[in-house]
Amino acid sequence: MQLVQKTPTDEGWPMDSAAKVFETLARIEAKIDRVLEGQSQVGVHDLAILKDMTTKQHAALQMIVGGLPNSAIAEAMDVSINTAKVHVRHVAAKLGLHTRAQITRRMGPVLDAVDADLYRELSGGLPKSWCKNGVWGEEDVEHVNLYR
Repeated sequence: MQLVQKTPTDEGWPMDSAAKVFETLARIEAKIDRVLEGQSQVGVHDLAILKDMTTKQHAALQMIVGGLPNSAIAEAMDVSINTAKVHVRHVAAKLGLHTRAQITRRMGPVLDAVDADLYRELSGGLPKSWCKNGVWGEEDVEHVNLYR
């Protein structure tokens, strides 16, 4: 009797089973990568949070992590300070946090570690170095339409 080992992509395997196997392998691989590369690895959960944020929330996040006050966020986005506070609260809520310091501690390392091209895709076009460049508002002709 000859044993034939089928892979999840062979005929005869339900696609649900194949998908579950691949998802499990991806999770295991991600965990191994994080262990091998240390804490700087951006996790799947971090990427999901970044993907869930709007471009305006990404702009607010970068400014929070950069230590800028609500007045600077309001000026950059051309909104009232109260609207800037709403953006900050929404960022905090999506992260399950309450303070700017918590946001900075949690997301500063993530922003540093995430690949620049991937971040631009997740943020709707805003580069991860946007806030560090110190150019926003009317002077930021390349990106202003993304966050205003």
